[in-house]
Amino acid sequence: MSEGAMHPKSRELLRCWADLEAAGEAGAAAGADAGARGLLGHLFLLGRSDGDLFLFRLAGADVGPAFGRDLRDHDFASLWRAVHRPLVRAGLSAALSARAPVCLRARAVRARRAAATPMEFVFLPLTDERPGRLLGMFQPLRRAPADAGPIVSLTLEALFAPEPREDAPRLRIVSSRD
Repeated sequence: MSEGAMHPKSRELLRCWADLEAAGEAGAAAGADAGARGLLGHLFLLGRSDGDLFLFRLAGADVGPAFGRDLRDHDFASLWRAVHRPLVRAGLSAALSARAPVCLRARAVRARRAAATPMEFVFLPLTDERPGRLLGMFQPLRRAPADAGPIVSLTLEALFAPEPREDAPRLRIVSSRD
């Protein structure tokens, strides 16, 4: 996934994640720096359920107000237009299976404004004892007017899937002349 066109805060989150991955478990406790602390309000944690839903487990201080409600135990895909939900779930599943970041670009439809707000979502797989968890961040790409109201629906504009991993298993053809 190319970081060039991403919002600076999204690039900062990816840098912090890469630093933590490189440091391993020993460096994870000391991994949060001042730049990452500025992102906390926009962060949230998703957990994959048995029904292949991605449920909000935790949410930063800015997440609930942006959507006008407490999102705990809500399916992330339910925030999107119905036609986009399967693709959103596929993108989140790809992040988990590839153990690599995924970025979604969206238009946020607000309760009291006709103009949609462009948004960016970044998802990072967490590799610990509890599989199926993603650290997510939402980032408005343009400030919404103060009277726009909460986000009522998201429209998917782009999905930037993980790049293939070098250490991923590869299919090999074996032939025998026996």
